[in-house]
Amino acid sequence: MIQVEVARTNEADARELLERVRSVLFGSFRLASGEVSDYYFDSKELTLDPEGAEFVAAQFLKKIDEEGIEVVGGTAYGAIPIVSHICLYSKVRGGTSVPAFYVRRESKGHGTDKMAEGKIPSSGARVAIVDDVVTTGRSLLDAIEAAEQQGCSVSNAFVLVDRDEGGREEVERRGYKFWALFTVGRTDQGEVIFRFNGI
Repeated sequence: MIQVEVARTNEADARELLERVRSVLFGSFRLASGEVSDYYFDSKELTLDPEGAEFVAAQFLKKIDEEGIEVVGGTAYGAIPIVSHICLYSKVRGGTSVPAFYVRRESKGHGTDKMAEGKIPSSGARVAIVDDVVTTGRSLLDAIEAAEQQGCSVSNAFVLVDRDEGGREEVERRGYKFWALFTVGRTDQGEVIFRFNGI
């Protein structure tokens, strides 16, 4: 059973949703960082579920509004569904629309061969870079650097899940404001807890 600690009003909804879409798996998993973990957060199970997509987009848009973000960029491939949902949901809800783009880790070698796809903002626009999970922060910081090389003014980093293994601290040390929808913790017995930081 997934434990979710929530300080806001969506505690029951967040717990029920994570359990229903089966986005948290337990076992032995090798992470992108090379580390082995006893749990794995499968972001696609959440972000490619209709209810999950709406939940994630709505939560991120509340934070985007709060921070005055004008454009969101995502890492390929984990954040592509997230920024796509944010872009669409911002239009559907009315008010200010939020364009989106994503950055690749490497050149695709055909077509326009661009490292960034989508609505790259003009210089001066407040940009948040989005990722699904942060562990060490390496891939998130690589995406921020790639976006800045495209002329973006990145101020914030938003993630679905912070594994609380140093990534947040490294991103903040580099001068970016960090927020995670969920932060992973442990009980005294070592059980995994997802702390909900939504609005």
